[in-house]
Amino acid sequence: MAEIFDRRFLLGGAAAAGAVLVSRPAVAAEIPVAVTVRNSAEFALVNMDGYTYRIQVSLPLQPAPAEGFPVLYVLDGNSVFGTVTDMVRVQSRFPQDTGIPPAIVVGIGYPIDGPFDPVRRVFDLTVPTAASEFPPRPDGKPRDENATGGADAFARFIIETVQPEIARRWQVNANRKILAGHSLGGLFCLHTMFHHFGHFRGYIALSPSVWWKRRYILAAAHDFAARRQARSWTESLFIGVGEREQDGSEPEETRMVDNARLVSEALRPLAARGLASGFAVAPDEHHRSAVPALISRASRFVFAAMA
Repeated sequence: MAEIFDRRFLLGGAAAAGAVLVSRPAVAAEIPVAVTVRNSAEFALVNMDGYTYRIQVSLPLQPAPAEGFPVLYVLDGNSVFGTVTDMVRVQSRFPQDTGIPPAIVVGIGYPIDGPFDPVRRVFDLTVPTAASEFPPRPDGKPRDENATGGADAFARFIIETVQPEIARRWQVNANRKILAGHSLGGLFCLHTMFHHFGHFRGYIALSPSVWWKRRYILAAAHDFAARRQARSWTESLFIGVGEREQDGSEPEETRMVDNARLVSEALRPLAARGLASGFAVAPDEHHRSAVPALISRASRFVFAAMA
Protein backbone atom coordinates (compact mmCIF):
# COMPACT_ATOMS: atom_id res chain seq x y z
CA MET A 1 0.00 0.00 0.00
CA ALA A 2 2.91 2.30 0.66
CA GLU A 3 3.96 2.01 -2.99
CA ILE A 4 0.49 2.99 -4.18
CA PHE A 5 0.41 5.88 -1.76
CA ASP A 6 3.79 7.13 -2.97
CA ARG A 7 2.72 7.09 -6.64
CA ARG A 8 -0.48 8.94 -5.89
CA PHE A 9 1.42 11.47 -3.87
CA LEU A 10 3.91 12.08 -6.65
CA LEU A 11 1.23 12.39 -9.30
CA GLY A 12 -0.85 14.69 -7.19
CA GLY A 13 2.14 16.85 -6.35
CA ALA A 14 3.15 17.07 -9.99
CA ALA A 15 -0.30 18.15 -11.06
CA ALA A 16 -0.46 20.75 -8.33
CA ALA A 17 2.99 22.18 -8.86
CA GLY A 18 2.93 21.83 -12.65
CA ALA A 19 6.63 21.06 -12.61
CA VAL A 20 7.70 17.43 -12.26
CA LEU A 21 5.99 15.93 -15.30
CA VAL A 22 6.40 18.99 -17.50
CA SER A 23 10.04 19.80 -16.88
CA ARG A 24 11.52 16.42 -17.83
CA PRO A 25 10.55 16.52 -21.55
CA ALA A 26 11.81 20.10 -21.71
CA VAL A 27 15.30 18.93 -20.77
CA ALA A 28 15.33 16.48 -23.68
CA ALA A 29 14.12 19.20 -26.04
CA GLU A 30 17.23 21.24 -25.32
CA ILE A 31 19.44 18.71 -27.14
CA PRO A 32 20.36 20.26 -30.52
CA VAL A 33 18.73 18.33 -33.35
CA ALA A 34 18.96 19.32 -37.02
CA VAL A 35 15.58 19.84 -38.65
CA THR A 36 15.47 18.40 -42.14
CA VAL A 37 12.93 18.04 -44.92
CA ARG A 38 11.74 14.46 -45.10
CA ASN A 39 12.89 12.49 -48.14
CA SER A 40 15.26 15.19 -49.34
CA ALA A 41 18.88 15.57 -50.36
CA GLU A 42 21.43 18.34 -50.56
CA PHE A 43 24.71 18.51 -52.44
CA ALA A 44 27.06 20.99 -54.09
CA LEU A 45 27.77 21.55 -57.77
CA VAL A 46 30.56 23.71 -59.17
CA ASN A 47 30.32 25.71 -62.38
CA MET A 48 33.04 26.15 -65.00
CA ASP A 49 34.38 29.23 -63.21
CA GLY A 50 34.82 27.38 -59.93
CA TYR A 51 31.81 28.83 -58.09
CA THR A 52 29.86 26.48 -55.84
CA TYR A 53 26.08 26.19 -55.79
CA ARG A 54 23.90 24.66 -53.10
CA ILE A 55 21.44 22.19 -54.63
CA GLN A 56 18.48 21.15 -52.47
CA VAL A 57 16.18 18.39 -53.67
CA SER A 58 12.88 17.17 -52.25
CA LEU A 59 11.55 13.87 -53.54
CA PRO A 60 7.91 12.82 -53.66
CA LEU A 61 6.74 10.47 -50.95
CA GLN A 62 4.98 8.37 -53.59
CA PRO A 63 6.68 5.78 -55.85
CA ALA A 64 7.92 7.08 -59.20
CA PRO A 65 5.65 6.48 -62.21
CA ALA A 66 7.07 4.59 -65.17
CA GLU A 67 7.72 7.84 -67.07
CA GLY A 68 9.50 9.43 -64.10
CA PHE A 69 8.67 12.44 -61.95
CA PRO A 70 8.19 15.98 -63.24
CA VAL A 71 10.84 18.38 -61.95
CA LEU A 72 10.24 21.91 -60.70
CA TYR A 73 13.48 23.92 -60.62
CA VAL A 74 13.29 26.99 -58.37
CA LEU A 75 15.81 29.83 -58.22
CA ASP A 76 16.76 31.43 -54.89
CA GLY A 77 16.60 27.97 -53.36
CA ASN A 78 17.91 29.21 -50.01
CA SER A 79 14.77 31.28 -49.50
CA VAL A 80 11.93 29.39 -51.20
CA PHE A 81 12.85 25.68 -51.31
CA GLY A 82 10.81 24.83 -48.21
CA THR A 83 7.82 26.88 -49.31
CA VAL A 84 7.64 25.25 -52.73
CA THR A 85 8.29 21.76 -51.36
CA ASP A 86 5.41 22.01 -48.90
CA MET A 87 3.08 23.39 -51.56
CA VAL A 88 3.85 20.54 -53.98
CA ARG A 89 3.70 17.79 -51.37
CA VAL A 90 0.39 18.84 -49.85
CA GLN A 91 -1.37 19.37 -53.18
CA SER A 92 0.11 16.34 -54.95
CA ARG A 93 -1.68 14.09 -52.47
CA PHE A 94 -4.88 15.00 -54.32
CA PRO A 95 -3.80 15.60 -57.94
CA GLN A 96 -7.32 14.96 -59.19
CA ASP A 97 -8.42 18.09 -57.30
CA THR A 98 -5.35 20.32 -57.52
CA GLY A 99 -3.80 19.34 -60.85
CA ILE A 100 -0.38 19.10 -59.20
CA PRO A 101 1.20 15.64 -59.52
CA PRO A 102 3.95 14.26 -57.29
CA ALA A 103 7.06 16.12 -58.45
CA ILE A 104 10.70 16.60 -57.58
CA VAL A 105 11.54 20.11 -56.38
CA VAL A 106 15.09 21.35 -56.99
CA GLY A 107 16.23 24.50 -55.22
CA ILE A 108 19.25 26.20 -56.80
CA GLY A 109 21.01 28.45 -54.32
CA TYR A 110 24.30 29.35 -52.71
CA PRO A 111 26.45 27.86 -49.90
CA ILE A 112 25.40 30.43 -47.29
CA ASP A 113 23.19 30.42 -44.20
CA GLY A 114 21.02 33.37 -45.21
CA PRO A 115 18.24 33.51 -47.81
CA PHE A 116 20.20 35.47 -50.44
CA ASP A 117 23.73 36.07 -51.67
CA PRO A 118 23.15 39.55 -53.15
CA VAL A 119 26.41 39.83 -55.07
CA ARG A 120 26.34 36.43 -56.76
CA ARG A 121 22.59 36.57 -57.26
CA VAL A 122 22.68 39.86 -59.17
CA PHE A 123 25.51 38.59 -61.36
CA ASP A 124 23.89 35.21 -62.12
CA LEU A 125 20.44 36.54 -62.94
CA THR A 126 21.29 39.50 -65.17
CA VAL A 127 22.74 40.29 -68.57
CA PRO A 128 25.66 42.75 -68.91
CA THR A 129 24.34 46.14 -67.84
CA ALA A 130 26.12 49.48 -68.04
CA ALA A 131 25.76 52.04 -65.27
CA SER A 132 23.85 54.32 -67.64
CA GLU A 133 21.25 51.57 -68.16
CA PHE A 134 20.23 51.38 -64.51
CA PRO A 135 16.93 53.14 -63.79
CA PRO A 136 16.02 54.04 -60.20
CA ARG A 137 14.90 51.07 -58.14
CA PRO A 138 11.10 50.68 -57.99
CA ASP A 139 11.22 51.17 -54.21
CA GLY A 140 13.32 54.33 -54.52
CA LYS A 141 16.27 52.92 -52.57
CA PRO A 142 19.87 53.44 -53.74
CA ARG A 143 21.02 50.84 -56.23
CA ASP A 144 23.83 48.46 -55.36
CA GLU A 145 26.82 48.57 -57.69
CA ASN A 146 27.13 44.80 -58.07
CA ALA A 147 28.65 43.12 -61.09
CA THR A 148 26.21 41.98 -63.77
CA GLY A 149 26.28 39.77 -66.83
CA GLY A 150 26.20 36.11 -65.76
CA ALA A 151 22.71 35.14 -66.96
CA ASP A 152 23.71 33.16 -70.03
CA ALA A 153 26.45 31.26 -68.20
CA PHE A 154 24.05 30.52 -65.35
CA ALA A 155 21.43 29.24 -67.79
CA ARG A 156 24.00 26.92 -69.35
CA PHE A 157 25.04 25.71 -65.89
CA ILE A 158 21.44 24.77 -65.06
CA ILE A 159 20.89 23.12 -68.45
CA GLU A 160 24.25 21.36 -68.83
CA THR A 161 25.17 20.55 -65.21
CA VAL A 162 22.20 20.68 -62.83
CA GLN A 163 19.62 18.97 -65.03
CA PRO A 164 21.88 16.04 -66.02
CA GLU A 165 22.88 15.50 -62.39
CA ILE A 166 19.26 15.36 -61.26
CA ALA A 167 18.48 12.91 -64.08
CA ARG A 168 21.49 10.78 -63.11
CA ARG A 169 20.41 10.48 -59.49
CA TRP A 170 16.65 10.11 -59.83
CA GLN A 171 13.96 8.92 -62.21
CA VAL A 172 12.70 12.06 -63.97
CA ASN A 173 10.38 12.86 -66.84
CA ALA A 174 12.55 14.75 -69.32
CA ASN A 175 9.46 16.21 -70.99
CA ARG A 176 8.03 17.78 -67.83
CA LYS A 177 10.54 20.29 -66.47
CA ILE A 178 9.59 23.70 -65.07
CA LEU A 179 11.73 26.72 -64.22
CA ALA A 180 10.48 29.18 -61.60
CA GLY A 181 11.92 32.43 -60.28
CA HIS A 182 10.97 35.64 -58.48
CA SER A 183 12.06 39.25 -59.01
CA LEU A 184 15.42 39.07 -60.80
CA GLY A 185 14.75 35.32 -60.87
CA GLY A 186 11.52 36.02 -62.74
CA LEU A 187 13.47 38.14 -65.19
CA PHE A 188 15.95 35.27 -65.59
CA CYS A 189 13.11 32.82 -66.32
CA LEU A 190 11.92 35.05 -69.14
CA HIS A 191 15.47 35.48 -70.44
CA THR A 192 15.97 31.71 -70.40
CA MET A 193 12.74 31.15 -72.29
CA PHE A 194 13.59 33.73 -74.94
CA HIS A 195 17.31 32.96 -75.36
CA HIS A 196 17.77 29.31 -74.26
CA PHE A 197 14.49 27.89 -75.43
CA GLY A 198 13.70 24.18 -75.47
CA HIS A 199 15.07 23.01 -72.12
CA PHE A 200 11.93 23.52 -70.03
CA ARG A 201 8.28 22.77 -70.69
CA GLY A 202 6.95 25.39 -68.30
CA TYR A 203 8.11 28.77 -67.00
CA ILE A 204 6.96 30.64 -63.89
CA ALA A 205 8.03 34.30 -63.67
CA LEU A 206 6.81 35.94 -60.46
CA SER A 207 7.26 39.70 -59.97
CA PRO A 208 9.75 39.79 -62.87
CA SER A 209 12.14 42.75 -62.85
CA VAL A 210 11.11 43.87 -66.31
CA TRP A 211 12.54 47.33 -65.58
CA TRP A 212 16.09 45.96 -65.67
CA LYS A 213 18.33 47.44 -68.38
CA ARG A 214 15.65 49.77 -69.75
CA ARG A 215 13.15 46.93 -70.12
CA TYR A 216 15.31 44.93 -72.52
CA ILE A 217 13.23 41.84 -71.76
CA LEU A 218 10.10 43.50 -73.17
CA ALA A 219 11.83 44.01 -76.51
CA ALA A 220 13.05 40.41 -76.30
CA ALA A 221 9.47 39.23 -75.76
CA HIS A 222 8.25 40.99 -78.90
CA ASP A 223 11.17 39.59 -80.90
CA PHE A 224 10.59 36.09 -79.54
CA ALA A 225 6.90 36.21 -80.46
CA ALA A 226 7.71 37.41 -83.98
CA ARG A 227 10.24 34.64 -84.56
CA ARG A 228 8.14 31.81 -83.11
CA GLN A 229 4.68 32.41 -84.58
CA ALA A 230 4.97 29.56 -87.08
CA ARG A 231 5.67 27.02 -84.35
CA SER A 232 3.13 24.72 -82.71
CA TRP A 233 3.42 25.04 -78.93
CA THR A 234 3.22 22.64 -76.01
CA GLU A 235 4.95 24.96 -73.52
CA SER A 236 3.43 27.25 -70.91
CA LEU A 237 4.31 30.52 -69.18
CA PHE A 238 2.75 32.00 -66.06
CA ILE A 239 3.53 35.59 -65.07
CA GLY A 240 2.32 36.81 -61.69
CA VAL A 241 2.80 39.99 -59.68
CA GLY A 242 1.52 41.50 -56.45
CA GLU A 243 -1.06 44.28 -56.60
CA ARG A 244 0.88 46.40 -54.11
CA GLU A 245 4.11 46.25 -56.11
CA GLN A 246 2.95 49.37 -57.90
CA ASP A 247 1.14 52.39 -56.48
CA GLY A 248 1.19 54.65 -59.53
CA SER A 249 3.85 57.05 -58.29
CA GLU A 250 6.71 55.19 -60.00
CA PRO A 251 8.18 56.25 -63.32
CA GLU A 252 6.54 54.32 -66.15
CA GLU A 253 9.71 52.32 -66.79
CA THR A 254 9.74 50.78 -63.31
CA ARG A 255 6.05 49.98 -62.79
CA MET A 256 6.02 46.33 -61.81
CA VAL A 257 2.39 45.44 -62.54
CA ASP A 258 2.18 47.31 -65.83
CA ASN A 259 5.49 45.91 -67.03
CA ALA A 260 4.55 42.32 -66.20
CA ARG A 261 1.30 42.75 -68.08
CA LEU A 262 3.11 44.20 -71.11
CA VAL A 263 5.34 41.12 -71.36
CA SER A 264 2.33 38.83 -71.14
CA GLU A 265 0.53 40.81 -73.85
CA ALA A 266 3.61 40.74 -76.10
CA LEU A 267 3.39 36.94 -76.17
CA ARG A 268 -0.34 36.84 -76.87
CA PRO A 269 0.12 36.10 -80.62
CA LEU A 270 1.64 32.73 -79.66
CA ALA A 271 -1.51 31.62 -77.84
CA ALA A 272 -3.18 30.87 -81.17
CA ARG A 273 -0.39 28.38 -81.85
CA GLY A 274 -0.77 26.61 -78.49
CA LEU A 275 1.31 28.54 -75.95
CA ALA A 276 -0.50 28.40 -72.62
CA SER A 277 0.03 31.87 -71.20
CA GLY A 278 -1.29 32.84 -67.78
CA PHE A 279 -1.21 36.19 -66.00
CA ALA A 280 -2.39 37.13 -62.52
CA VAL A 281 -2.24 40.07 -60.13
CA ALA A 282 -2.44 38.93 -56.51
CA PRO A 283 -4.70 41.28 -54.51
CA ASP A 284 -3.09 43.11 -51.58
CA GLU A 285 0.28 41.38 -52.06
CA HIS A 286 3.61 43.16 -52.34
CA HIS A 287 7.02 42.18 -53.69
CA ARG A 288 8.09 40.23 -50.61
CA SER A 289 4.85 38.29 -50.28
CA ALA A 290 4.27 37.44 -53.94
CA VAL A 291 5.91 33.99 -53.96
CA PRO A 292 3.74 32.25 -51.34
CA ALA A 293 0.68 34.04 -52.67
CA LEU A 294 1.20 33.01 -56.31
CA ILE A 295 3.34 29.87 -56.52
CA SER A 296 0.41 27.50 -55.98
CA ARG A 297 -1.72 29.09 -58.69
CA ALA A 298 1.24 29.29 -61.06
CA SER A 299 2.20 25.65 -60.53
CA ARG A 300 -1.34 24.44 -61.09
CA PHE A 301 -1.44 26.38 -64.34
CA VAL A 302 1.79 25.02 -65.81
CA PHE A 303 1.16 21.45 -64.67
CA ALA A 304 -2.31 21.56 -66.21
CA ALA A 305 -0.80 22.74 -69.49
CA MET A 306 1.51 19.69 -69.49
CA ALA A 307 -1.23 17.18 -68.74
